[in-house]
Amino acid sequence: MKDVMSKQLQLKLFGSVIQFMATIGVSEAGIRDAFEVAIAKMEATRLRGSAVADAKYQPNGDVSAHLLRMWFRDARLVRGVDSKPRPLPLSRGKNSLKSLIRELDESADAAAVIRDMKAVGLIKKNTRGLYVPTANAAVIPRLHPLIIEHAVRSVIRFVSTLHRNSNPTPDLPPLLERYSYVPDLNPADSREFAEFARDQGQAYLNTLDDWLEHRRVPKRRGSPRPLKSGVPAGVHLITFIGGESAAIAGR
Repeated sequence: MKDVMSKQLQLKLFGSVIQFMATIGVSEAGIRDAFEVAIAKMEATRLRGSAVADAKYQPNGDVSAHLLRMWFRDARLVRGVDSKPRPLPLSRGKNSLKSLIRELDESADAAAVIRDMKAVGLIKKNTRGLYVPTANAAVIPRLHPLIIEHAVRSVIRFVSTLHRNSNPTPDLPPLLERYSYVPDLNPADSREFAEFARDQGQAYLNTLDDWLEHRRVPKRRGSPRPLKSGVPAGVHLITFIGGESAAIAGR
């Protein structure tokens, strides 16, 4: 059977994944083993959907990002006309960090979530011994298990969208998968482009957040459990500057 992807593109695809794994410290033996296991699983399932499903790879998943989002939006957790996030205690009371984490995900290790958020600078302690967020989004400027999992999830979600769009059915309308691109941006405008794209993207995400919030599955009265199961849904925006290897090389 003739390959549907050129050898050059195959090498670029696998090369980028391998380079990322090597960058975060996975050994050559570990990389080989992961690919061999993945191929074996692919042969067993033949991509019947499970290979591109959105799943949790670490127990704490996206809880850090969800907590920050709640902290800036939930009426219980903001104050003043500008809706600034309230300083919160670590474990005391129903609005403590640990209680909120358990509310978001009963299976999450609250202590580990807080430890990771401290380690990467997402939260800090104020002079009163309470905690405040350092930003309204989980932007992590260095490699850490949280950002590594985020990268893996991002690739899986992108492939899942492409897989769904290439197998359309009446019950599954195509999902958004678009990009804006020029091959010759003036390098002097790179910083301005990054800032412009970030501002425009954040404005869009804020609008989308409002839409999604009003359509979440309601919870049972007096219980953190929802009335029925929901499905993960969202939009992932990225900006890119440079060639395929620029983002991984970091230069």
